[in-house]
Amino acid sequence: MSKKDELIELSDNLLSELRGMIAGARKQVAQVTNTALVMLYWQIGKRIHHEILDEKRAEYGRQIVASLGRQLAFEFGAGFGKLSACQTSREEEVEQGLVGDFHQDRV
Repeated sequence: MSKKDELIELSDNLLSELRGMIAGARKQVAQVTNTALVMLYWQIGKRIHHEILDEKRAEYGRQIVASLGRQLAFEFGAGFGKLSACQTSREEEVEQGLVGDFHQDRV
């Protein structure tokens, strides 16, 4: 094998390893980010449910949630605009007994 062929093989192997490292790091970042977002959304929902909806102000609470969603979407992006839809779904799940309290020690 010539020096040139050895360099090409070494370069190809190094490139493959670097690609793997980058892909692995991206996967880890995505997993950490997803975990953090799930926890954030759960905490937001729990806070809204506790502060507004547990106080038996359901209709007024839905209006507040919608308003909060619009304000957060303006500041942080469209994903937070879905607060009211998510909260309504969570309420229905709780009412049907599909979900219980979520504790961080389960994560």
